[in-house]
Amino acid sequence: MGSLSPPPVPAPNAGLLQGAGQAAGMQMGYNQQAQQGSMVGQANPFGGMQYVQTGVGANGTPLYTSITSLSPQQQALLNRQVQTQLLAGSEAAPMLAGGLYGSVPPSVAIGDMASGLTGQMMGQEVNYLEPFFNLQKQQEQAQLANQGFTPGTTAYNNAMMPFETSQNLDVSNFLAQAFPQAYQMSAGTYQLPMNMAQQLAAWGAPQMPGGQFVQTPQLGAPNLMGAYSTAQTAAEQAYQAQLAQQQNMMSGLFGIGSAGLGALGQYGAMSALAAAI
Repeated sequence: MGSLSPPPVPAPNAGLLQGAGQAAGMQMGYNQQAQQGSMVGQANPFGGMQYVQTGVGANGTPLYTSITSLSPQQQALLNRQVQTQLLAGSEAAPMLAGGLYGSVPPSVAIGDMASGLTGQMMGQEVNYLEPFFNLQKQQEQAQLANQGFTPGTTAYNNAMMPFETSQNLDVSNFLAQAFPQAYQMSAGTYQLPMNMAQQLAAWGAPQMPGGQFVQTPQLGAPNLMGAYSTAQTAAEQAYQAQLAQQQNMMSGLFGIGSAGLGALGQYGAMSALAAAI
């Protein structure tokens, strides 16, 4: 027959904590084995990758390094790319300085450049039109001479005025179209050193190596508190089962006592009745 005293209430103790620690240690070992099994070397025509143990942590955990190597051809391409990027980055500053930014206001720099371009365009246009203008002028002068106009007279000058005005208007119309185009070209030229310097600087900027490395398999930490909680829960469930068993046993004993008292009372009543008869 079991004891009538209730079972002791489980409490956190060193035994449970030690058991959880043992379980966590076993889990740590499994994690290390899984990590080592996941670190598989790779190789292809472009190069290869391998894991090498490079040390041991303070708690004895092995430390690994992922080493990536390129094939000779790919390494040569990488070296050439790096040299090109170094050259691009070094050329960014001189190109930006060549733009003379800050030395004069942008409106002045662009305006002077536009005026110079307009003058060049105007000179080319006049050189192109001058043979046609001369031919037209000769034809006009011959026509006026046939009509009796003498050069230098007022009538002659008045007759030539519409012709000369038409030629000057052609030049003015070209100038009105040339300057906006020259100004737009000048603005683009003014910004060109800055844009090129930005592109060269971006191309020559150092690259972060994170994207080039292989993700190392992670080593999971053992769940010490989870193991301890599981052990504590098991102890409390065992306690509840023992407590229920003890309560059932006590209920059975009390049931037997109540039945005996009932029988004794019934026997006493029958004795009294017999005596009265």
